[in-house]
Amino acid sequence: MRPRDIVVDLIVVHFRALPSLAKLLESLEDKEKAFGAYAVHVVNNGHADPFLLRWAQAGRIRLYQNGTNLGFARAVNRVLGATQAPYVMLMNPDAWFISPIMGKMVDFMEAHPRVGILGPRVLNEDGTLQGSARSFPDWTTAFFGRRSLWTRLMPHNRVSRRNVLDRVLCQRATHAAVDWVSGACMFVRRRAVQDVGGLDEGFFLYWEDADWCRRMWQKGWRVVYWPAVDIVHAGGVSSGQDPWRASVAFHRSALRYYLKHRHRHWAWADGMVAGFLGVRLLSVLGARAFQSRRLFTGRRP
Repeated sequence: MRPRDIVVDLIVVHFRALPSLAKLLESLEDKEKAFGAYAVHVVNNGHADPFLLRWAQAGRIRLYQNGTNLGFARAVNRVLGATQAPYVMLMNPDAWFISPIMGKMVDFMEAHPRVGILGPRVLNEDGTLQGSARSFPDWTTAFFGRRSLWTRLMPHNRVSRRNVLDRVLCQRATHAAVDWVSGACMFVRRRAVQDVGGLDEGFFLYWEDADWCRRMWQKGWRVVYWPAVDIVHAGGVSSGQDPWRASVAFHRSALRYYLKHRHRHWAWADGMVAGFLGVRLLSVLGARAFQSRRLFTGRRP
């Protein structure tokens, strides 16, 4: 297909997730056959893989080989600078299509010209809501975010529902403006990217999606959650290859997000926030170490 005929550039950042990527490609080719006006761009943040090379030679993907893990933002920006379709779709390699949605999302964006980013409903493998529409993080997010202990124990509590918006929005709205949507799957207007810029490469992994959405809002572009279309996201396949590094990246990116967007009047709290995130990281790493030791020794709790 000629570049001018492509309507959607689908970007997938791959890191040691080949079986999941294969499932994504199969679902794409099955569900989006009627739409067809897309190109698949796979950025490999790992070593060269013969399967990826074979798929590229067969025309299934356009392969960008980094050779080492440069992080999510740098990988996405590499493709953004080399493509020109009017819409860009980001998907994690461990997500897949369950129905045709590309054409519907293009039609939605055409009907709503001030929407910069559109997020679908994201489901877990068991069909439950994953929590992809969210409010910008504040101090409550550390305790009532999507993966926090309190949210897992009491998912319907008021504070968690204010942080993670999907459950309420799916019941009340056909679509709604939200602070940010998950980068596991987001549909982005090229003109908004040209206005706002690409992802902030200072984020190696995590929180770059929240930062991008915030910058969209700051430039006057809307971020919308549309639960009428959905995808499935297994989650954690790539990060699970190196969970220690992923945990460090999560907390480092959280600190970067805070320092970048906090009001200058809150500068006095920088040290406390950094200290809290450091303690939280140590507790997460400690829990991982304990779990790894228990699995290695064969002990049960």
